[in-house]
Amino acid sequence: MRPVALATGIAGIAAVGVLLAVGAASVEKPPAIGSAGIFAKAETKDKAAPAAIAPIAVDATLSTATTPNGSKPETPSDNQADSMPTARDPPAAEAKPAELKPVDIARPVADSAGVLIIAGKKLQLAGITPTDPNRTCTGPNGKEWPCGTIARTALRAFLRARAITCDLPDGDWQGTVTGNCRFVKTDLSEWLARNGWAEVEAGSPLAAAADEARKNNRGIYGDDPRKDRPSTLAPAPAREDPLNPI
Repeated sequence: MRPVALATGIAGIAAVGVLLAVGAASVEKPPAIGSAGIFAKAETKDKAAPAAIAPIAVDATLSTATTPNGSKPETPSDNQADSMPTARDPPAAEAKPAELKPVDIARPVADSAGVLIIAGKKLQLAGITPTDPNRTCTGPNGKEWPCGTIARTALRAFLRARAITCDLPDGDWQGTVTGNCRFVKTDLSEWLARNGWAEVEAGSPLAAAADEARKNNRGIYGDDPRKDRPSTLAPAPAREDPLNPI
């Protein structure tokens, strides 16, 4: 009896051990507590940690990229710059010509046929080219003569200490000023051009008067007026009558 009972008891104990082993295998192993313990595992189950956002790399070739035809593609900034109006400089104000006024000049002296001297200041007659006093001319007869000196003498003889009127911006000028001058109704520039004592500027309204002088061999276009012909310098002065003095 005893050996049978002992064997039966051992078999029962073995069966209980097997059942306990099977039951233990079906139970979940508890999480370990530590640096990767239960709290860390529970947190990973509820919500996954967000992944780090990597920086966006900018392609350096975009700024130098070209289109298939080789041209640089337009960017919004380029289009905006082209469409924006550019600032323009304001138009420069046109200089108004100086207002001329008649100025009376007493006893001018001819420095040349075209330039007058008044109190140390110079006034050039408008529309003509002054004749250099040192100029020489060759007349139709082939002889040379001092036409520049004779032209100056002719103008001096015409003025004869007379008072003239000139159209000038100001009666008090410095250096040299250019203007139209006249004695009563005789324009001095026109008188010089018509008598051939000065050449006219290009485009001058006195061109017709100069052409007339050239065709008629007057002044610098002719022969020396001092020889074998009446002088063209000025009218001969009236002779004084001893019995009836002027």
